[in-house]
This record gives sequence, C-alpha cells and structure tokens, in this order.
Amino acid sequence: MRALIKMAELKEKGMTLTDLIKDLKESKEEAEIRLKFTCDDWKTAGEKIIKELTEYSKTNLILAPDNHEGVRATVPKAKGWFLARMSVHDPIMAINIESGITGGIKAIVSILQNFFKAFKTDIDLSALKYS
Repeated sequence: MRALIKMAELKEKGMTLTDLIKDLKESKEEAEIRLKFTCDDWKTAGEKIIKELTEYSKTNLILAPDNHEGVRATVPKAKGWFLARMSVHDPIMAINIESGITGGIKAIVSILQNFFKAFKTDIDLSALKYS
C-alpha cells in the first residue's frame, strides 16, 4: 500500500520509483553466510545471540534504527553492513553482508567471528568465513 501511495506522489512530480534509486551505488562485495545451531534449544540461543549482537552493535558499530527481522548494523571502516537474522522454522542464523570496498566483507566477517566466539557451543561457526 505504501508503494502505491509513493508511486502516486512521484507521478505528481513527474518521477518514477526508479528515480529514487538512480544514484545508489552497487556494492563491490556481497555474501550470505548461514550458521547452523548445534544446541537443542536453538530458538532461545538465537534470541540471546540477537540480543547481545544488538548491544554489541550499539557500542562498536552503527546499529540501524529499525531492526524488524534481526540485527542490522553499519560497519564504517568496511564501508558496509550486515544483517543477522533467525530462520523462522529452521535452526539457522542467516547473515547477509555487503561492502562498497574490496576486502570489506573480510573485515566484517572478522568482526563477526570475534563476536560469535562466545557462542561456539551453541552454533557451528565453520561457515563464518570469507576468502
């Protein structure tokens, strides 16, 4: 519904939806990492990880103001961001990462590796890598 309203507003100005994104730059690097939970109560473990990653992001990164499906944070030194979210039905935490610079994903993964070390008994970290 919001999109229809926005389209009508833009039409009045002689614009289209593509005009809104024409100046956006494509990221240089993208990655999706899927971490599998190894513990039985993966939903509780996932909620704890999301809560602690939110707090970590508030003090060490730039937490996005509206995190509806997980934790989204900007990593300025990597000119990028990540979104960590729980799967609704499967014992998986998906992490999407984008960076505007070459080597940015590797820098973001390094930050995440350091954070997730505290949860290695609950989640398999072997997929948390980028070369």
